[in-house]
Parts: sequence; C-alpha cells; structure tokens
Amino acid sequence: MPHLISPRVRALLGLVLLGGVVLTPSLEARLWHVSPNGHDAATGLTWAQAKRTVGATLAAAAAGDEIWVAQGLYQERVSMKNEVALYGGFNGQETDRSQRNWLLYPTILDGNQGGAVIRCETAGATPATRIDGFTIRNGRGIMGGGIACIASSPTIVNNLITANTSIGEGGGICCYNGSNPLILNNWITDNLAGGDEGDGGGIACVKGDSKQNLGSSPLIWGNVIARNRAEENGGGIVAKGIFVSDDGQVV
Repeated sequence: MPHLISPRVRALLGLVLLGGVVLTPSLEARLWHVSPNGHDAATGLTWAQAKRTVGATLAAAAAGDEIWVAQGLYQERVSMKNEVALYGGFNGQETDRSQRNWLLYPTILDGNQGGAVIRCETAGATPATRIDGFTIRNGRGIMGGGIACIASSPTIVNNLITANTSIGEGGGICCYNGSNPLILNNWITDNLAGGDEGDGGGIACVKGDSKQNLGSSPLIWGNVIARNRAEENGGGIVAKGIFVSDDGQVV
C-alpha cells in the first residue's frame, strides 16, 4: 500500500519511471541513433546517419549520452558503459523520446547462445546507466543469461527478458557482488538457471564465494516474473524464480 512505501523508494520510483530524469548529462552529452539499416561507419548522430550495431555505438558513447535503438533484430551481446542510457522501442523517425513505444516497436537483442546478452560490470555504475525498452533473449552465460550485473547498479526498466539460460545463478538477471540495480516494470519469463548452482530462474541476487564480495540488494518493483525455472533454488511454484543469498535483500 502507498503509505508503506519509504520516502527513498518513492523518490527512486518517481524519478526512474518518469523516463530517466535521474540522468545528469554533461554539457557535451550526445544523442546516438542505431538502426538495422544503419552503418557503423556513420556518425550515429541522426536517424539518417544511424549506426548499425548497439555494441559499436556503446563503444563510441560517453557518460551522459543517450542511445536510441530502432525496432528490429540485433544479434549481438553488449557491455554497458557507466551513465549511458540505452533506449529501445523507436520506429526510426522520432525526434523526442516520449514518442517511442517499446511494445509497438520491438527492439530485440538476441545473444545467439554465446554469453550474457547484456553485461554491466563497470564498478560503481549508477542508476543513470539504463537499459530500457528491449526484448532481451537467447542469452547463455555463467551467472546471468539475459543481464549480468557485476558490482554495478543500473536501471533495468520496460524490458521483456525471456528465453535466457544461465549455467549458475540468474537465468534472466544476475545481481552479483554488491549489485543493487533498479528492476522495474519488466516481463521476466521463461528463463532457466541450470547446473549445480542453478539458483534464481528469473532473478538471482548473490554474494559469491570470496570474503571480499558484497551481498546484492536490488529494488524489484512492478515486474511480471513467470514460468522461470531453476534447477536448485528460486524456481518454485509461488515465487516463480527469485533467489536472494544470505547477504542480500530485496526492497
């Protein structure tokens, strides 16, 4: 109920769900464009000059930048940069982010079974590091099939995270070693955490084995988490796939 929500959580939810106003871009922040019809040699600064791959665009981006990705299939696995916001759900003509529709214009990142689809392992990554409006599928990694967060705390919002496999914790999302992401308004379905450490078919929040590793405590709010499976813990009939280790907590 609303009166039970702490002021801190209420403030975070308001900032994030309004569309990313938590970003603090520099005066030189840039807006990048990606399209299946683009070319990685293009500037990427307009739709007409869109780049072809998300990975090449992330490599060129800097803190405070936004990347707009047009609908289509992108068979690639990418690594996030701190305070870069990645948005899907565009038809390739928008001039304002409010014009996008991530449900109407699906933007698919397909990992092709080659590893985690998205890795966020920049130490100290803040909620300004944003993954918003994608279908994230067909990843197969160790500790995170769809999204792997390692000592990082991005915002993960408005995504369909589906049909990913982890050999270990976190079929859909793995939060590892002090990762405290905001996981909001996603559909997390039909993911698998397999093997002897297959905990958290949908989401796993784990510390790891080293004494230096920290527990992970994400904020999970407004998600649909269904039909996920775990070969060990966190894939049960009721929870449908969340696992939290002893040193972490879910807000």
